[in-house]
Amino acid sequence: MTSEMERRRAWCYFRNLVHTVYREARHVGSAGDAAAKLHLSDDHPLVAAGRLCAKRRSLLKSTSIFKQTAEAKSVDDVLRPYRDAAELELTDLVVLFSEPGWTQGFGGLKWAAIARATAELADALNIGKLDAALKVCARVQEIEHNKGPLVPSMEKWRFTPYLREKWPELCD
Repeated sequence: MTSEMERRRAWCYFRNLVHTVYREARHVGSAGDAAAKLHLSDDHPLVAAGRLCAKRRSLLKSTSIFKQTAEAKSVDDVLRPYRDAAELELTDLVVLFSEPGWTQGFGGLKWAAIARATAELADALNIGKLDAALKVCARVQEIEHNKGPLVPSMEKWRFTPYLREKWPELCD
């Protein structure tokens, strides 16, 4: 694989990871939010962001923000529209996914690990360490979220609309 192809692969993984962790964050809400899979108390430091995620659930679920990042030239270009939509940093997502109280099958420690891997990949891309970025990508291929492998096979991706929403672009 040429280094240009490897670079594109790492950026593809990054865009997909950012999309999928912010997409999962749509399940956060405040007390009384019937659709929330994690309810944040009114005194939780991220409750305002949780309310915003609840308000923007359909936007975070869709691939419209992902499509906006197609021409991104930097880590910040990829993250900015998601941060604007959710008012959450990647480090905030690690905190949220680590919270107890998630409904089974949503959020939780598996998602905290995915958010940490996303942050590691962001750091590697920011400093131009392609080898480190590709190591993160290889680890991500082995990660499972609450419903199976995070990175879908080509066959499953092609025939499962849900997977194309969660992981919008195949990278290999």
